[in-house]
Amino acid sequence: MKLCIIIPAYNEDTTICAAVFSAYRAGMKPEDVYVVDDASTDGTADLADQMRANVISLSHKGKAGAIKWVLDHCDLSRYDWIGVLDADSTLSDGYLRAMEKGMARHPDAVVLCGAPRSSPYNWLTAWRAVEYAISLGIYRQAQAAMSAITVAPGCASLYRADTFKSLDFSGGTLVEDMDWTMQIHRRGLRLAYVPDAVVSTQDPGTISDYIGQISRWYRGTWQVMKRHRLCRHTQPIDWEMGLLAGEGLLFAVCVALLPLFLWFAPLVTGTVLVLDQVLLLSITLLVALRLRRWDILMAFPLFSIPRVCNTFVFLSTFVTSLRTTAITPWFSVRRRIA
Repeated sequence: MKLCIIIPAYNEDTTICAAVFSAYRAGMKPEDVYVVDDASTDGTADLADQMRANVISLSHKGKAGAIKWVLDHCDLSRYDWIGVLDADSTLSDGYLRAMEKGMARHPDAVVLCGAPRSSPYNWLTAWRAVEYAISLGIYRQAQAAMSAITVAPGCASLYRADTFKSLDFSGGTLVEDMDWTMQIHRRGLRLAYVPDAVVSTQDPGTISDYIGQISRWYRGTWQVMKRHRLCRHTQPIDWEMGLLAGEGLLFAVCVALLPLFLWFAPLVTGTVLVLDQVLLLSITLLVALRLRRWDILMAFPLFSIPRVCNTFVFLSTFVTSLRTTAITPWFSVRRRIA
C-alpha cells in the first residue's frame, strides 16, 4: 500500500505541527505528507516546512480548491490511496495499521471511513464526545451494514487514488466531505467503516463557535440533499437520508412545542423527559467508562444546552434552505494550542 496525506491549512499555526507530527508517528514519511498553505497570514507554512513536510503555498482557494490543486499539479501517480487530514486533527498511533486491516477486510471499498474522536477541553467537547459515540457506535455501524454511510468524515477517511481524483471538487455546498460521499454513492461504489482508525479533532469550546459549526453542517446537509436529489431515488442512501432528516425535523418540532406539551399534558411530558435523561445518562456513563474520561460524566447536567441548540438550528436551517441554496460564508472554529 502506498499512501499520501493532504493537509489543507489556513492560519493553522497553533495546530499544524501536531497534525503533521501525528502523521509521522502513525508511520507516514515526510515526503508523503502534503501541507497546502491556503494563503495563510501566520506562520503555518514555515512551521510545516520545519516539520519537513511537502509545503505548497497557494492563493486562497478554500479547502476543496486547495485539494483539487494538489491532485491536478502534483505527481501523485505513485499512490494507491489518498487521505485528507484537517489541520486541527491528529491521527492515532494505530491509524494506518487499522486502515491496512480495513483494506484487507473490504477489498472492494473505494473509501475507508475512520472514527473521529473529540479532543478533551471542556463541557462542550465532552458533549461532542457523546455525540460521536452515538453516531459512530450506533448509526455508523448500521449505515455500513446497509451501504448507506452518510458522511465519510473529512478528517478521518482514505480514498482510492483513482476514485478521489475523479470527484467533482467545484463545490456548491458547505460540507465538502458529505458532497464527496454522495458522489461515491451515486456511482454505486462502496464505502466501509473502520472503527479502530481513530482521529482526534478539536471541537468548539464556546457556544458561539458550536452554533456556528452546526449551522454550517446543517446548511450544508440541506444543500447536499438538493444537489444530489436525495430521497428521489431508490438507493439505500436515499432512504437513510430521508429517515434521518424526517427524524431530525420531528424531534426539532417536538422540542419547539415542549412548552405546549407541558401545559396540556404535564404528567406524560414530564415522564418522557425523565426517561430521556435517564437514557442519556446511561449512554454518557458508558462513554465515560470506555474513554476513561470522567469529565464527560461531570458535564452531563449541561448537555441539554447543546441539544436544544441542535434542534433549533436544524429547524431554522431547514426553513432557510427552502428559500435559498446560496452558499453562506465559511465558518471556522477558533483553534486552541494542540
